[in-house]
Amino acid sequence: MSPSTEPTDGFLTDYYEHVSADDARNYAPETLLERARYHRSLAERREPGQAVIGVLNEADASVVAIVTDDMPYLLPSVTAEIARDTASIRFLVHPTFSVARDPATHRLTQIHRAPPRTGLPTGVEPSAADSPARPVTQQNHDGGPLAEAWMAIEVPRLPDEASAELLVDRLQGVLRDVRAAAEDTEAIHQELADEVRRLAGRAESAREAGEAGAAKEATEAQELLRWLDEGNFVFLGYRGRRGLGLLRESMGMEPADTGSPEHPLLTLTKSTQRSTVLRRAYLDEIRVGPGYGVDGSGQTFVGLFSPSSTSRSALEIPVIRDTVKEALQAFGYPPSSHHGKELLAVMEGYPRDELFHIKRRTARFPCPRDPASAGTPQHPVVPSPGLVRPVHDCARLPPPPPVQHRRQAHH
Repeated sequence: MSPSTEPTDGFLTDYYEHVSADDARNYAPETLLERARYHRSLAERREPGQAVIGVLNEADASVVAIVTDDMPYLLPSVTAEIARDTASIRFLVHPTFSVARDPATHRLTQIHRAPPRTGLPTGVEPSAADSPARPVTQQNHDGGPLAEAWMAIEVPRLPDEASAELLVDRLQGVLRDVRAAAEDTEAIHQELADEVRRLAGRAESAREAGEAGAAKEATEAQELLRWLDEGNFVFLGYRGRRGLGLLRESMGMEPADTGSPEHPLLTLTKSTQRSTVLRRAYLDEIRVGPGYGVDGSGQTFVGLFSPSSTSRSALEIPVIRDTVKEALQAFGYPPSSHHGKELLAVMEGYPRDELFHIKRRTARFPCPRDPASAGTPQHPVVPSPGLVRPVHDCARLPPPPPVQHRRQAHH
């Protein structure tokens, strides 16, 4: 390493700024210095819009080092990918730096601690709020300071060079997806706003034509999209007039459940594609159409429900509220009764994404009096008005008390 790239005391302080003293005491000073030196050397040359990744192997550990543009979703996406195969993440260093690079060679010329992260979006772990609205690329970089995210993640020692290369290739793919989702966020939300306006127009036209059912369906779809856009859903891709985010190149992706042959105006299903951004869960897919939209093929949005989606009662969420009300009616308990409140509490405890995917006429909920039955029941079901319900779970529930008519005594 040349003298110009040797870490200074100031750099080491900034690099390990967020590491607790207790964690640092678990390592020899020489080990921490060597890791910082390796990371600094890895960052020596990097083009805007590109990520550099390396693996430093030690006696009983491997350190995955990453340098990339500061973007939303970085840390959870990277750690989720690493955690797929390794036993644990032992140690994590995640500083952000404001750097200057030579426009011609992309060599690092200056490095300073970046401003602290503030104003983070709900439900995600983005990087600095002061970073550009869109990630920097070679095309839009103006030669000024760059906000860079550096990550060093210690894992159990990788067995061989091939394993390290495979992990690096997978992480490069994850970072490309993170960049696509981050770069296209504004465009995805613009498509969403356009869809909400079209639904409003559809609802108004249906009302003027006296089509109450169609007006209600369009209004409910509009309200759901608005609720999702209020921080309750992280939109990661769009397919319709164009492909955006995670759907830039996945134009042939199909959902796991294509829905009923009637093609409702809006469907929310689980995709067959796992997310590489934020967490490795199956994407939730929202389809408006087919038979509707700019070209009649419908519009598709994909993403993941955010933690904030659980903060509101299920009775206040579009689509879910009707499912819950029908379930309460099918069980025959008034909402204000003891059993009605217990059943509502069970449904409130369900993850919101699961409630969205429950079809109203095939909803199954466990007995509200049996806490051990929480979760998706596996018991036989029998038809009931508009729904089916578990026989075993709720057979012990007494029916609603009959109305007692007291006869007048005649003397």
